[in-house]
Amino acid sequence: MLRTNDMPYIWNTQKGNDIMKTCKGNNALLRILTLALAIIIMISTTGCAMLQATEPIQPASRPTTPPTEQNNTITVSGTVESAQSRNVYSSLGLTIDEVNVEIGDKVTEGQVLVVLDTEDLELTIAQARAQLEITRQGAQINIDSSEVMLNQASDNVRANNNMHVVSAQAALSSAEANIRMIQASISAAQAELEAAQEAGTQDNAAMVLAASSAVTSAEMARSNREQDLYNAQILYEIGAISRFELNQAQDAFTTAENMLNDAQTNLDIANDSNARIIDSHQRALDSQRRSIEQLRTSLEAANAAHRQAQNALSAAQNAANQELDLLRNNLEASEIYANLEAQEIALQILERRLEDATITAPISGTITQSLAREGMIGSGLLFTIEDTEDLRVITRFREYDIGLITEGTEMTITAEMLGSETYNGTITRINPAAVSNMGIPSNIVEFETEVTVTSLDTNLRIGMNVRLSLELEG
Repeated sequence: MLRTNDMPYIWNTQKGNDIMKTCKGNNALLRILTLALAIIIMISTTGCAMLQATEPIQPASRPTTPPTEQNNTITVSGTVESAQSRNVYSSLGLTIDEVNVEIGDKVTEGQVLVVLDTEDLELTIAQARAQLEITRQGAQINIDSSEVMLNQASDNVRANNNMHVVSAQAALSSAEANIRMIQASISAAQAELEAAQEAGTQDNAAMVLAASSAVTSAEMARSNREQDLYNAQILYEIGAISRFELNQAQDAFTTAENMLNDAQTNLDIANDSNARIIDSHQRALDSQRRSIEQLRTSLEAANAAHRQAQNALSAAQNAANQELDLLRNNLEASEIYANLEAQEIALQILERRLEDATITAPISGTITQSLAREGMIGSGLLFTIEDTEDLRVITRFREYDIGLITEGTEMTITAEMLGSETYNGTITRINPAAVSNMGIPSNIVEFETEVTVTSLDTNLRIGMNVRLSLELEG
């Protein structure tokens, strides 16, 4: 017997036959029973008609009467869906240039559905590629230039060819030579002073000889200081020594010249009368002492110049090392600037947008919805593609029936609009949790179930309302 939403009860024909047999031979009773049976059938038919008129079929809904021996069929309703359904979207916001399909067309995976207008996008990509190449070339030039400058500076440091270091070393060498020269002059002057003091008042000839010898020495000293002054002037002109060092050379020359003048004076005095020998000798001694004091002053200045030259050399060497560090940093910065990953990613995004501008079918199936129109902005949902051959039915079973079904249970599918046509289906999914009633209190507990249509070449259509029946055993 059937137990469905719209047929809660149907007369049991077997029991009616048994009653008829019992009443055979009693015509009056038979007539009464026949009349009663007619009334019951009329009431039953009227009740079914009223139930159908007042209570339309609700998807996934069944009466609460549990299956019995007289009610061994479970019937539920559901809606036909495609097992494979995909919506085709576009988020590019470009104008639709070409629409290749319409509703009802069958398409294959990868088939072009819509082509968007990409003229502006292609120009943007071309501009981005050109800018990327320009930036890449410029970055490489910076790297090459930084490497050349760093290598040159490193070679100069290793070969001691740095201009500032070389100049500072030359100044230091000059200061050291000047110190040695002044020290030698002091030693010679001191020796002459001691000799003059020992000579005392020797005869005029000896004094003349000594004075002549002093003139010769003074001339040589003056010549040497003159050469030193010339050299110092050249070094000063090229920036190798300071003004102070030039002044020192000038003072040394002046001192030598003074010494020459003094020596000449001494010689003149020696040629004077013997009466003036003592006085001349004393003046010579005084002059020698002054020369020694001047040389000592020059030595102090030369030592100061030497210390200054040492500091200048250290500063020049530090500056050369700092220049190397700066050039290394410049090279590293150029290499960082040459990292064009961000620009390359931006170009890839544009190229991906260009690829996405040709919209293809993600699956094979039939176009069941088309919102794309030529000239409109292609944004949002454009198509729905569904496989009309691979169908399923989504339905619901009440809680007291859920224990009677399992995945793999076979069901019979019918549709009112298809008349007596029946198809086969198999339960492929039973939700583990009951369907929510959206917060509305209800005593009806149902579980959503998926039934896959296994019959081939059916007349079922997507969205069609159908009935699913399950014959219970026993």
